[in-house]
Amino acid sequence: MTGKAFTVEAWFRKNGAGVWRGNNDSQNGTLFSIGSGYWDGWRLMTACKDATVGFEIGRPKPGHSVGIHASGTATDGVWHHLVATWDGIKMRVYIDGLPVATGEYNGDYTPPPSQGAMFRIGFANAGVGSVILDIDEVAVYSRALSGDEILRHACFYTSLSRKIVEQFLVAHQYFDEKKYVEAADEYGAILKMRGVPADLFQAARIRLAQSLQEQGRSESAVTELVRLLESDRVSDVHQKSALAGLLQLVRRGVGGTVPVLIYDQLLSMAELTAKEKFDVRLSMARGLRQQKNYEEAGRAYGRLLESTEAGSHDKLNVRMELAHLHLEAGNFDVARAEYAKVVGAADVGAHYRSIAQLRVAAGYVLQKNNTMAKVEYAKVAAMPDVPRHHKWEAQERVKELERIETGGSGREPALSRTEMPVLPHPAVELFVSPEGSDTNTGIKKCPFATLERARDEIRKLKKNGPLPAGGVTVYIRDGGYKVSQTFKLAAEDSGTEGAPVVYCAYGREMPRVTGGITVGDFTRVTDSAVLGRLPEESRGKVWQADLKAQGIGNLPALELKGTYGARSWKPVLEPFFNGKPMDVARWPNDGFVSTVDVLGPTDTDKRGRQHARGGEFTYEGDRPLRWKDASDIWLYGYWYHDWADSYEKVTSIDTGQRIITLAPPLHTYGFAKGKRYYVLNLLSEIDRPGEWYLDRGKGILYLWPPSNPNRAEVELSMFTLPFVELTGVTNLMFRGLTWELGQGNGLQIKGGERCILADCTIRNFAGDGVTVEGGNNHGLIGCDIYAMGRGGVTMRGGDRRTLTPSGHFVENCHIYNVSRIDHTYTPAILVNGVGMRIAHNLVHDIGSSAMRVEGNDHLVEFNEVHDVVRESDDQGGVDVFGNPTYRGNVYRFNFFHDIGSGRSCGQAGIRLDDAISGTLIYGNVFMRCSESLFGGVQIHGGKDNIVDNNIFVECKQAVSFSPWGQKRWEQFLGEDMAVRALKAVNITTPPYSTRYPELATLRENADSNHVWRNLVVNCGQFAVRDRGVNDFADNYIAGSSAKFSNKTDGRSMLKKVRKTVSQMAPVSIPYDEIGLYDDELSVNRRRR
Repeated sequence: MTGKAFTVEAWFRKNGAGVWRGNNDSQNGTLFSIGSGYWDGWRLMTACKDATVGFEIGRPKPGHSVGIHASGTATDGVWHHLVATWDGIKMRVYIDGLPVATGEYNGDYTPPPSQGAMFRIGFANAGVGSVILDIDEVAVYSRALSGDEILRHACFYTSLSRKIVEQFLVAHQYFDEKKYVEAADEYGAILKMRGVPADLFQAARIRLAQSLQEQGRSESAVTELVRLLESDRVSDVHQKSALAGLLQLVRRGVGGTVPVLIYDQLLSMAELTAKEKFDVRLSMARGLRQQKNYEEAGRAYGRLLESTEAGSHDKLNVRMELAHLHLEAGNFDVARAEYAKVVGAADVGAHYRSIAQLRVAAGYVLQKNNTMAKVEYAKVAAMPDVPRHHKWEAQERVKELERIETGGSGREPALSRTEMPVLPHPAVELFVSPEGSDTNTGIKKCPFATLERARDEIRKLKKNGPLPAGGVTVYIRDGGYKVSQTFKLAAEDSGTEGAPVVYCAYGREMPRVTGGITVGDFTRVTDSAVLGRLPEESRGKVWQADLKAQGIGNLPALELKGTYGARSWKPVLEPFFNGKPMDVARWPNDGFVSTVDVLGPTDTDKRGRQHARGGEFTYEGDRPLRWKDASDIWLYGYWYHDWADSYEKVTSIDTGQRIITLAPPLHTYGFAKGKRYYVLNLLSEIDRPGEWYLDRGKGILYLWPPSNPNRAEVELSMFTLPFVELTGVTNLMFRGLTWELGQGNGLQIKGGERCILADCTIRNFAGDGVTVEGGNNHGLIGCDIYAMGRGGVTMRGGDRRTLTPSGHFVENCHIYNVSRIDHTYTPAILVNGVGMRIAHNLVHDIGSSAMRVEGNDHLVEFNEVHDVVRESDDQGGVDVFGNPTYRGNVYRFNFFHDIGSGRSCGQAGIRLDDAISGTLIYGNVFMRCSESLFGGVQIHGGKDNIVDNNIFVECKQAVSFSPWGQKRWEQFLGEDMAVRALKAVNITTPPYSTRYPELATLRENADSNHVWRNLVVNCGQFAVRDRGVNDFADNYIAGSSAKFSNKTDGRSMLKKVRKTVSQMAPVSIPYDEIGLYDDELSVNRRRR
């Protein structure tokens, strides 16, 4: 095998694990291989526990193998027909004639060294163990067999008509393309055809079930598998496959419609351990409960309590579920008796006792006996050692009951909102208008022309003494205000609590402060030299404007950085068309291409991975021939890590040898082969509406406009400095203003107190929207921030040594489409310090994270976050990294949904990375925010984190761990990063030792976290990579026939979640309060 196409085919029967174990004591084994299959050659493997088959092609260091895997396909004890093919572009695995896994790989085949080039059957080492195998009919081809051929080989014992084969191939194609609705239709059509052999008929029903499962129609999938298993003609191989598929669904909580006899078949599976059989019985009990068959469910739970298949911890959770069952059924006295057994037990954790006690109180609420409910909730506060948030929960429930008793509703939405001081009627009113003059008096009829003049007038007033009660309001009239200098305010421009200074829009008017300049006089490109450089499809559609002729000069050179670029960040000029940013011309238009190979000297990182430092790499294809006349080419890419981006300037392109050479300074982490990038700033790549290129030397802007540019508003961002700069200012508000079109940052606040941005819009900047450095109680409320080149809001404040909070907040803001230029680590909201609040915001459409939360005692609540982490990898919707003293942060009552890029490492709703500990994740909803290896919540190396009372819906994994183990944890605490973190604060004395008592055992119990009371609905798995050190209590896995469309708005999705889980969720979540709200500080948003 030396070419880029081959097939290996065989019949095999797996009979359990062999004597040799793989890495980490895994029960897996090699079926066939050439070379290691990791850094060269290829290999076909199987894992015993989940009946997985994997096909990998090795790649040389610093990379490793690329592979595809399919679980539940290689069941034990029966013969399977196995085929793996590679055609140089796609890898495929077929089991019993049907494709079960596909993936792309168009790289080179790396032959192994001659001494390892033999074709092996069975054990081959290379970190993979052995399995007990029967093998027959092995065949190897120097081409990729077709699906037609493979299906006929698998069914060699019968004749297949062309119609049947074509129907299967069509169905397979839809399934491969993830068009599961169409696939289900086609597999269903096979079941209606005549003359389909029994084996293929049964295989089609299994694939129909899989197609339904992929659509989220889990109960329908169960129905199809049960129908097959109830047949007396089902073959051994398909019975085992159907049972494997059904077992997966049962583990996901969809067991309510499975007949008892089919459960008996599941329990007879030889590969199930005693604990797995216990879990199957538990799924059956849960299924009966979901069907509201409480009597049978109670008996099923009772049998589990008497079982010998599991330990005391599992039985404790069963007792809790039995109590919940009686509570749900209205058997309140029985429920209380069961809970009392937990509360009174001496050998259970304090959290079990508080959970049970909270449910006792909840039972009285259901009985409308609020007096007794308050008594029982009060007992939680008196319990020793129970989690603090359980005491908080009990206190909140009591407050709700008291509000109900006084005629109110249980929840009071206003209590979750920042209470803004009522602005007094201003003692002094000044006016600013585009039609005004700075020589005017500033009254309504004679307004000033600039904010600076209004500021200076206030300074004059203050020279005569303090501002009068009511303060000063500067009313800004409708229209555009051109920025020529930063609007600077200092301590002398402050107000007081009783006499604030307010700059606000007048009435319902919408003034705009702009750093842009209008561009006109566009003409279609007619210059033959320019037309010759444009793609053929663009000719006649690209327009040009002579900026110099319009007096627009001083065009800055293009200088780009990216988060991990080695250059300094510089302002960036951009064109905007009717208020929307245009895209600098790039190739490819969407997505990326990959480096082929890297050249020059290499370094090795601490994990032994090599990367090139020289800034040279080879590429594939001849696209760069188009760029021969270009002189300012830039590349944007993820050159080594899929979370570290940078822009790199091209020095030269050797189109003969296909080598691109980059100009120093170069990317922080160096370069590796197979990494993604795209090319930008090319006239010759203007090939779709919205793309542009600026010839800076000639001062000509080229644009393929969305419509006639002379009938639109086309503007260039020109101002390079921050628009507003506040230093040491207190008691000042901006309200109802719009700032737009800047090459740099929007507004900066340094020091001071109580500076508020309310109902403002910050848009179309190349830098950050708002930055706050230090001070206290600064905030944004009711603002819209979008189309930023970098982040939305960055806040730093508080004292981490003393844990003094800053009081900064971001509330009720709509932040989206940020990180347009620098894509990573430039989130919508970044907080760093102590005691900040992020609440009621809507954040979406970002290539990387929505939030970064660094420091201590931050509160993130009532936010909706969706469609983020759409490009980067190894990230979360909320991302935190690297400091084990970042503690006391709380994420509660947020809605995370539709998050992830699908890249290989993982994307999560909340990601606690590298030792983040002591975090509370409580009462959130996670929907479809788990990709690749990550769950809705991902914990990497941390401890003492609590994941309690959350709802996970349609996540691949609810919770995922990347555990370190005790040795690596202790090693980390001795490394520079952790040593610096531990020196920055003193964890052995107050306030750290008293606020976070868990720090006393920082070096102990690595990877120990707490996962309690979570409801998991229609998820692939509950928890992955748990090594048995995490504490799981009272979690519930359920299935539902409900389908949660991502086409609807967040509120509608939450309503459906609430309806679906109303009886299953342990604690009610205030769904209606999540996300944005309307009030007097968001008046202009409704108009915008």
